[in-house]
Amino acid sequence: MSEKVTSFVPIQLGTFRYIYLLVTWNDFITPIREELKKQADPFGEILGLKGTVVQAFRTMSSGTFQEVVGKNWDTATRKRMEADQDPFMLVIDQDFQAFDPSQHPWGVIWFSDFWKNTDSIYRLFAALARKTQEDEDVFAYLRSVAEKSTVGKWGKLASYVELKPKLFGISIDVGAILEDLTQDRSSM
Repeated sequence: MSEKVTSFVPIQLGTFRYIYLLVTWNDFITPIREELKKQADPFGEILGLKGTVVQAFRTMSSGTFQEVVGKNWDTATRKRMEADQDPFMLVIDQDFQAFDPSQHPWGVIWFSDFWKNTDSIYRLFAALARKTQEDEDVFAYLRSVAEKSTVGKWGKLASYVELKPKLFGISIDVGAILEDLTQDRSSM
């Protein structure tokens, strides 16, 4: 399912397993934003009744961004949200109004370093939709990708990943997910 809204506050989990919030704060037209615009509805369609992808109407993006940033984030995550120029995706499994990042699981997927791979956004959305449809734990998947990216040949990606064991969430650069998806395909 996919929706466009004027506010994230009334978004409820209901019978969905996950809510995927596409968060922007400005009206700049970029290749990332254009690709997200093209792929959001197909992502929502594949999620079906297991999840929903929610984004603000263009003119409401600044307000919904403030709703997200206004949550109880740790300092580093809040700073990155405020500094990033590109959209990011917040994954939650709670009603938005009740969601507290210090109490509930969450994932943030940063699109800021995605400018070289905008044509691969569909792969990210397809993987998340498949995991959601198959009742897999998306947070566990994101955590495993982040953990892989901090060791071995992906060590250089460690600067893009924040593992916060004391908190309930994970922050991951989309490049690590694309690398994981590429490795999965090559091992078949």
